[in-house]
Amino acid sequence: MTLAMAVHVCLTVLRARELDAEKAENGSSQLIHLSLAEIRRLITRLADRRPAPVSHILHWSRWRRRRQYQARVSKHRCSISRRVGRA
Repeated sequence: MTLAMAVHVCLTVLRARELDAEKAENGSSQLIHLSLAEIRRLITRLADRRPAPVSHILHWSRWRRRRQYQARVSKHRCSISRRVGRA
């Protein structure tokens, strides 16, 4: 098995666990879903010759996706308030 395949398996398992955790929280997640770009970033970071600890890499990924979720919600709220203001 190549390193890329091993990383893919690892990320697949992590994603499955994340989905289970989201279901346990009544389906409301404060993260956006893993995007293709985020998966590529994780594979690149995990396959680096001098990788940071896996826990750090995953923490950083969750932090970024949480902030992206918050930005999406904020933009949606702002858009709705503008539409209501015009009506």
